[in-house]
Amino acid sequence: MEWTYPLVGGQGTLALRQVGEEIQACAQMGDDGLGLYKGWLTGRGGAEFQLGTFLPEGGKLVLRRTLRRAALERQGLWPPEGAKVRRTFTFGNTPPPKKPQGPPGFVRADPREMLGDRVLRESGRDLSVLWAKKVGQETLLAVPYQPAKPFPMVPAFCLMAVVEASGTRWLCLRLDERGWPVLPPPERLD
Repeated sequence: MEWTYPLVGGQGTLALRQVGEEIQACAQMGDDGLGLYKGWLTGRGGAEFQLGTFLPEGGKLVLRRTLRRAALERQGLWPPEGAKVRRTFTFGNTPPPKKPQGPPGFVRADPREMLGDRVLRESGRDLSVLWAKKVGQETLLAVPYQPAKPFPMVPAFCLMAVVEASGTRWLCLRLDERGWPVLPPPERLD
């Protein structure tokens, strides 16, 4: 025996076929490419049973499941009253990336404007983020420290220090009013 139900909440159908004591369920719907969908069997008194997740197959979404009729009867789902589908995850709905933030009191800076030494300026041209803070006659520069990535501004390696601020580690360099490195680098950023 076979039954067919429209999928409430989607364009498609659920076909149920009884083979002995087993119920073979096969739901199909169009693939809109918007997300992941799950299908439910509905029964008496609002009873619901999650059949599973639709998978892409031949240009459409398909869900197949074999169930025991006795188990469906115990849950008030046999005979079924219908079927429904819900999108449970939407593709491309990720939050925008966080805007980079520097250490407290620092502002975003352009390495070409901050670094007076030609070699340092050239080594800093590929930096995506550089932060600066004026302290008296000097300027503190901070670059995010990422041990898994290549060291930025290699010529300044011995002149920089790893400093922690607000739970983040930074490579820090002190510059004089001309943009030339000053020794020693700071031990703190605040």
